[in-house]
Amino acid sequence: MKNKLGVILLLSLFSCESNIEQKQDVEELQLNGVEEVHKLNDKEEQGVVTFEDEVDFVKYCFLQLNKGNIEAVRPFVSEDILLSPYAYIEQKTVRKVSLAEIEAPKIEPSFWGYTDGKGDSILMTTPEYLDKYVFSIDINDELVKTSVYEGRPKAYGSELHNVHEVYPKAKMIEFYKPASKEGHFDWKTLIFVIEEVDGKFLLKAIIHNQWTV
Repeated sequence: MKNKLGVILLLSLFSCESNIEQKQDVEELQLNGVEEVHKLNDKEEQGVVTFEDEVDFVKYCFLQLNKGNIEAVRPFVSEDILLSPYAYIEQKTVRKVSLAEIEAPKIEPSFWGYTDGKGDSILMTTPEYLDKYVFSIDINDELVKTSVYEGRPKAYGSELHNVHEVYPKAKMIEFYKPASKEGHFDWKTLIFVIEEVDGKFLLKAIIHNQWTV
C-alpha cells in the first residue's frame, strides 16, 4: 500500500512539473509573439518600404500623393518638393511645396508661373495645380512610355529644358504620353527628379511638360 502511494505521489510530482514547464513554454511563445508583433508595428510606423527600382519608387510616391496618403511619402521627402508647370524651370517664380501644404492646402490661390504663349498668370490652389499639372497623366496607362536617365531630358518639340542644370546630380524618371493623333500637339510628360542618398531614394521635384510655342 505504501509503495502504491509513493508511486502515485511521484507521478503527481512529475505531472505538476510537466504542466509548469508547458505553461512556461506557452507564456514564452506568447511573449515572443507579442514582441514580433511589436517589431512589425514598429516597422510599419517607420514606413519601411522597399522598391525594385527608381520607377517603382516614383510610382509609389505618385500613387500615395494622389490618394492623399502624405505619411506614406514623408520618409522619402527631405525638403519641399519643387513643382514646375514646364520643363524649363523659372527659378524666380517656381514654387516649392511642403508636404504639410499638400496635406492641408491654403484656401487662397498661389502664383505658379506663366502660361506658355499667352503669358497669363497661373493662379491656382495647390489641389487645383496638382490635378491639372500632375495627376492629369495616368503614369500606369499602357500608352505611356517610361524613361530613366541622367542629364538633359528629351525634347518632344521646341520646348526648353533646364532640369539637368537645376539638379545636376539627380536622376530623372519621365512618363511620356504621346499625342492622340499624328500631327497633334497634345502630348504630355511628367518628369520626377530623384536623388539617392545612402542607398535611399528621395523625391526632389515633379516637372510637368507639354508642347510649347
